[in-house]
Amino acid sequence: MTAVQVHEPLRRLSPLVCHVQVADGAICLRITGSVSSGDDATSVVDELTEACGLCCGMVLLDVTRCDIDSELLIAMIRDAALRATSSRCQVRVLVDEPDVVTALSQAGIARAELPAGTR
Repeated sequence: MTAVQVHEPLRRLSPLVCHVQVADGAICLRITGSVSSGDDATSVVDELTEACGLCCGMVLLDVTRCDIDSELLIAMIRDAALRATSSRCQVRVLVDEPDVVTALSQAGIARAELPAGTR
């Protein structure tokens, strides 16, 4: 069994954790664990809405270590955007799952590129 095969089931069973990093003009909200509809999704939307309200630069939503459905991710980003109506920030999503990348592009949601050589 490879490390990837071991990592995937653990990622799906991991509880939701939101990590916040703040820099000059930017906030990074890193989501780890599994996000399903309900309380987990509400927590992420609340965190993203608050970050958008506090930041006038860029909010980076990092879901590279998160097990999340692309439709749920899009709905959460749109919900946060509606709730943070006075926000002047730009939201970018950092993701490495090809199907989620495609869904975000089709929905018109901006992405941040992973640095070369990272997984």
